[in-house]
Amino acid sequence: MKKYLSVLLLLITSLNVHAQAESDDWKLIFEKNWENEEYIVWDYLENEDVATYEATPEGLAIINPQMAEQMWQPMTCVANEFTLVEHDDYIVRLTMKIPSDGTYEVILGCWDGKYMCEVPVTASNDFQVIDVKIPDFTCDVQEVVNNLDYSHVLLGSGWVVGTTVVKMVQVYEKAGTTTLKTVRSAKADDAIYNLAGQKVSTSYKGIVIQNGRKVIVR
Repeated sequence: MKKYLSVLLLLITSLNVHAQAESDDWKLIFEKNWENEEYIVWDYLENEDVATYEATPEGLAIINPQMAEQMWQPMTCVANEFTLVEHDDYIVRLTMKIPSDGTYEVILGCWDGKYMCEVPVTASNDFQVIDVKIPDFTCDVQEVVNNLDYSHVLLGSGWVVGTTVVKMVQVYEKAGTTTLKTVRSAKADDAIYNLAGQKVSTSYKGIVIQNGRKVIVR
């Protein structure tokens, strides 16, 4: 069973949230068009065998040949290096072609705090718009908030068999909720965390996070 820093199981229908994101209450803060865009593989577990990737005219193709043991593997970074603000509301909008019925995991956040949403999907030959609302985004799992200006969207497609094509990724912020805030600065405390955000000892082996960076401990 996976353990994430913050877990939010939330699915909002595309119709309702689509209307929200197009209203005056929401502003677009990030957009990535994957049509004809080269993709450099960035897998959450740095395991190149879990999936293959292709740049296509339609978008980023994530090829998953069979049902994985965990829906989050492969975990593909489809957007990165934008800024989030604590206690604001967000909508992650994914325009995708979905090969089979299943469940995606959509993660919004940074290494030190993130929301994970499990999103049931239905196969379609056409592109679908999937919107996930993240209310009151908060990184409260540590005493400091690190790397909020290097936030990302991760897509876990292990429970969707076939080729997922990601055409567009957009992140919306609730307009009017952004007030003058002091984002706590990062402090290097040399603590070591595994990829699930759990603090581990110096004897831990594998990929760890230390001072906001990934490190391989052998």
